Amino acid sequence: MVLASCASNTASTDDDERLVSTKATIENRKLDELLHENELFRAVLDNFPGGISLFDRNLRLVLCNRELKGLLQYPKSLFEYGPPSLEQIFRFNATRGEYGPGNVEELVAQKMKLVNLQRSHVYERTRPNGTVLEVRGAPLANGGFVTTYLDVTHQRAARQVETQLRSEDTEGAGPGAVALAHTVIEDVLHEVEVLAHADSLPQRIGPRRAPPGEGVLTNRP
Repeated sequence: MVLASCASNTASTDDDERLVSTKATIENRKLDELLHENELFRAVLDNFPGGISLFDRNLRLVLCNRELKGLLQYPKSLFEYGPPSLEQIFRFNATRGEYGPGNVEELVAQKMKLVNLQRSHVYERTRPNGTVLEVRGAPLANGGFVTTYLDVTHQRAARQVETQLRSEDTEGAGPGAVALAHTVIEDVLHEVEVLAHADSLPQRIGPRRAPPGEGVLTNRP
């Protein structure tokens, strides 16, 4: 009976050790996967050609890349006491005129109202320094929010120049077309006038029959 009990305890210990080992293996594998995903995510953030910000369900900034801080000129003091909330960022932007003139708190309230709608959005925003940003935001399933910022200043400037050139071409085509029409009409009237004179008709439309004793006349020199 004693031997059987010892054998039973040994088997139970081995099972527990295998279970602990299996759990440790699973946890290590999950940790490796999380680290790998984090590295991929960090690579995406660092190589994204614009700014990215991610807010959690409490609308507090979870992460943002260096490009965002540079593009929006966020100072270090904004992150002095930890990641700011979306409302704090709105207030900071409104204070320095990013949203145009108006009462700061009213501008912040308007922005927060739009955020609470939890809708995707795309719009362009011109910063006080003239930089044109294309802003795209999308709500997340967990209640958070992700926003991207792209500097499209040069593209918009090129488009404006192209539009202006097309407008100038269109406006210039009017007088040119009228002048061309006048020229064509004058030519037609001249031809009609010439053809109205019988004496000049043969000389304009081809050879005429020569009188007896004369050679064939043509309009060639």
